[in-house]
Amino acid sequence: MYHFIVKQKLRCAFSDINAGRYDRIVPQFATKHRHAMYGNHALAGERTTVASTALWYARLQRLFPDLHFNVQAIAVTGWPWNTVAMVTWNDRFALPDGTPGSNQGVHVFGLAWGRVTSLAVHCDTAKFEGYCRQMAETGREEAIAVPITDRRNRLSLACGAPSASRRVAFHTRPKSPQKGRNLCQPEGNSD
Repeated sequence: MYHFIVKQKLRCAFSDINAGRYDRIVPQFATKHRHAMYGNHALAGERTTVASTALWYARLQRLFPDLHFNVQAIAVTGWPWNTVAMVTWNDRFALPDGTPGSNQGVHVFGLAWGRVTSLAVHCDTAKFEGYCRQMAETGREEAIAVPITDRRNRLSLACGAPSASRRVAFHTRPKSPQKGRNLCQPEGNSD
């Protein structure tokens, strides 16, 4: 039953992005988390604070306002205090000149008591970097901006290189989840 609930919450999160409801995404992250996207582009790098993760999602929405994910499969394993979920997807969007763009990839989530403690986005980075360059050529300078990262990680992660010294710390102290909640509604971010 728990794995079913996690799958439903993840489907809701991707539906929220598809509907442009990015304000529902960041509250799903634990205060202490790791959010990473690999590559050498404006959305690359690692974020470990709610503030930098919120800035990242705001940039994603500005660069790809009509981004639409098609979730292909979700796999979940683990216990509520240490869950791993993988979501395979393909996406589509329009570039500023009207041409269609698309990519495919996997989101790998670490979860603890319903909160995202880690998220790594894996996609075709060469394709993604090409789309960013194409957007910059049409005047969208943010598409080639410096990645949003936390200051202490800026040098080692500006090009998407993972930091060997960073480890995801899962919560070990159990917290009771709220019962009877609508799974598509975010909970408050009180860790």
